[in-house]
Amino acid sequence: MFFMWVCIAFLKLFIADVAAGYWHKTETVAGLFKIEELYSVDEHYFYVYLDNKRIYEFDAPYVQIEKKYELKDNTLLLLGFGYGGAATIPKFAVVDIAKDKPPKMSELFFSISNVPTFAMKNKVIEIDLGFDLGLKKRGEYKNGQLRIWKHVVKEKEGDEQSCRYMYDNLYKSYIRNNKCTSPFVEVGGLSSQRYLNGRSNDPRFNLEELYTLSEKSCITQKAISYSNFKKEICTMKERGRDE
Repeated sequence: MFFMWVCIAFLKLFIADVAAGYWHKTETVAGLFKIEELYSVDEHYFYVYLDNKRIYEFDAPYVQIEKKYELKDNTLLLLGFGYGGAATIPKFAVVDIAKDKPPKMSELFFSISNVPTFAMKNKVIEIDLGFDLGLKKRGEYKNGQLRIWKHVVKEKEGDEQSCRYMYDNLYKSYIRNNKCTSPFVEVGGLSSQRYLNGRSNDPRFNLEELYTLSEKSCITQKAISYSNFKKEICTMKERGRDE
């Protein structure tokens, strides 16, 4: 009976990892890549092995494989790292694994505005890192090199999905709750605040005006139309500056 419960517990952990979209071991062109956790009262380390040889050691709350890309002669793994508490920004790195060369890990990179997105195109990992101080932040991993850069956004309007979400789930929800001097976190919970934090560096969204408008509309209990909301909140007022 005890053995059965142990098996069930491990199965649940495996399902949770897969559902979350990450894992801790995978086959590569140079053998099995595996992350093992050492946890005690005094220590919390992650040891990384390739073909049963330890190649890295990290002191972090978590280390996990986020993405895997198979090329002709090498395997590219995207690792995710957690440092500090739950409110800290996760970091990422690319590990480049080839058969006859030592593995190579890029420098760490991160996004302060949203969860990064990754796409493989023509043997290049294209990275969208959201916004940083009003500038669009992008990156690419190509031919063993990571490059990160920022640029001014050309689009004046924010994306439709984000704008509609803010109108329906933040602005109108704030009015319905009728707590007209409370911050969004007290009305919509931490999820609302995280959503706003994720767009705080995007110059196309005017979050200070969103707070002011929400408070005014809450007091009058009258919401403006979505088209007017889009003009006021989801349209760039001032362009950012290039680096």
